[in-house]
Amino acid sequence: MSKNQNRNAPDMASLSQRTIGLIFDGRYDEAAAMIEDARERFPADEHHRLISLAATLRNEMGDAHESVKLMQEAVREKPTWLPHLYYLAVFLMDAERWLEADAALDELIRLSEHTNEVYFLDDARFRKIICLKALGRFEEIPTQKAEITPNAEVFIGDKKYRINDL
Repeated sequence: MSKNQNRNAPDMASLSQRTIGLIFDGRYDEAAAMIEDARERFPADEHHRLISLAATLRNEMGDAHESVKLMQEAVREKPTWLPHLYYLAVFLMDAERWLEADAALDELIRLSEHTNEVYFLDDARFRKIICLKALGRFEEIPTQKAEITPNAEVFIGDKKYRINDL
């Protein structure tokens, strides 16, 4: 925190960490209350992050439809925010909405390359290959494989993938 910031000002990173902790501890009501309370304390330009937290909460509660809907809203509010696109793709894949997940991954890959932000790239390409397989678009897979960093490994669900697993 810089010297010029108010020490009592809300901190989105801290809020996110605490809320995610509550969600993964199964304390859904407390997490929902924390998100709702934060809507009043955080500026409107940060609400996309609160919507994303609400989407994560709904996903963990087993409401795939609502989690996708909320994450789509977060993407609409902040279309270049890479984590929103990533989690939208994850939630869509979890719901086996392959065509929509493929489109979200295309946008994530495009924006990542455009901004030279590599954090999500290998994971997104692995996920895209899974979508392509589910969609029966096998001819596109070699192009995606060629773009993945050699020796890359990603976790999707509870499984670790390497390029040779695809």
